[in-house]
Amino acid sequence: MKYKLLFYFFIAIYFLISCENQPNKQTRENKTNVVIESINALKTISDPDSLVYFAKQKDEQLQLLLSDSLMAEFRQELGVVFYQRSNYNVANDYFLKSEESYSAANLPLQATQMLANRAVINELRGNYKEAIAIYLQVSEYFKEQNDSVSWGAALGNIGVVYEEMGMADKAIYYDKLSLAINLAMHDTLRAASKYNNIGVAFSELKNNPDSAVYYYTIAHKIYLSNGNALHSAQVGNNLGLQYIILKKYDLAVIYLENAGIIFDSLNNIQGKALVLQYKGQLYYAQGKNAKAADYFEKAKAIFKQLDSKKNLIEIGDLLSNIYTDMRNYAQATKMMHDVNILKDSLMSVENKKIIADMESKYQLNEKNNTIEILQLKEELAQKQIKNQLVFIGFIIIVFLLLAFTYYHSVQKNKHKEKELRLELQNYMLRIDKLQIAADEKGNESRSTEEKLKHFELSDREIEVLKFIAKGYKNSEIAEKLFVSQNTIKTHIKNIYTKLNVRNRVEAIKMVDVDWNLHDE
Repeated sequence: MKYKLLFYFFIAIYFLISCENQPNKQTRENKTNVVIESINALKTISDPDSLVYFAKQKDEQLQLLLSDSLMAEFRQELGVVFYQRSNYNVANDYFLKSEESYSAANLPLQATQMLANRAVINELRGNYKEAIAIYLQVSEYFKEQNDSVSWGAALGNIGVVYEEMGMADKAIYYDKLSLAINLAMHDTLRAASKYNNIGVAFSELKNNPDSAVYYYTIAHKIYLSNGNALHSAQVGNNLGLQYIILKKYDLAVIYLENAGIIFDSLNNIQGKALVLQYKGQLYYAQGKNAKAADYFEKAKAIFKQLDSKKNLIEIGDLLSNIYTDMRNYAQATKMMHDVNILKDSLMSVENKKIIADMESKYQLNEKNNTIEILQLKEELAQKQIKNQLVFIGFIIIVFLLLAFTYYHSVQKNKHKEKELRLELQNYMLRIDKLQIAADEKGNESRSTEEKLKHFELSDREIEVLKFIAKGYKNSEIAEKLFVSQNTIKTHIKNIYTKLNVRNRVEAIKMVDVDWNLHDE
């Protein structure tokens, strides 16, 4: 801390000495050197708060020494310094002061350029409406000055802001106005840039790949004809993605391969990563999940090296979907977890920037309300993360239930198969028993005659007994045997005597013969 204070002390002494050594009347060259030396000295200060303090001190000191034009240059350079340090609020203040100094020096062109810088700052801070209002002032100035290049650029910038706001029709409208100016000037390269911007609006905002392909193709041809390899590769990459969406995979492969070759030759790592990502999307669209996952992992490694969080989030979402389709739920869950961490960190950074901006712009109550809203957004994001994890858990549970159901079904089928085998065995046993019974009945039929002869019944008496067993009446038996009923009665009486029974039922029981085996 001591060394830090000493460092700033010497810086302060340096400023004081540099001011005291300035003569009352200096040439413009010497004063320009003062501006350069002052800016270089300020650039050596690393602490943000100290930089703000000493910049303000130096600005107040130089106002007494420098003309309006030189003060405008000094403030412009200060604005650039703070812009490079991402302190957009202070940068905007110095660009505004520079604009005022240029106006006081009667230098409207330079004043308008500072106005354009403020538009860029407001765009970066998310103050889109203010940025558009400033760009419109800039465009009107250049229109009046017949500066078509700057006029077209200002209109194009408005188109970009509307694109960032998600307002596709407005973006396309201003891009086409800018394009018309470029075409009228035969400025083909700037026209190619506008064709590309219109293609972006159709692809990313309106989800209209056919229109996007139309404008991308024109831009691509212009860049190729002008030998602009990098831009042709970038637009070719965009075309490849649109052809994937349109399921024209052969064309997608051609554009992606050509873009990849150019990016490799230029050693453009970001471009190579995007080609790998789009190739992954191509294979994913074709259902080649394993190959798609391989390309996504390669792209992810490069984006991680570049610390490109937005690209890592996009890749992570794609990989999570693929691993889910491949039923690699553990990997899918891990990927989703990593993506949620990235989203959370990215959102935290963005929210911190927004909160810092709000602190400098609004009163305390308004600031607290804004911070509270951002905190609620963060809480909502956390809830969304939890919901996503619950969803993944639900998928895993469903998978386990399906696996359990399948296992249970297999076991049930095995049990049924076992039961069928047992039934078959029982059926075979019953057949064997029936066969044995049939054999026994056959044996019984062979021994029937012997059994009847035991009672010393005659053949006619056996015949009569058989009819009795079958339930025939005396008259029916007589008819069957062609004899009189008295004869039948005599035979029955003899049967009762020999069997020592009193009636038909006792006679049948006494004989105990299966008469069905002895049908007529």
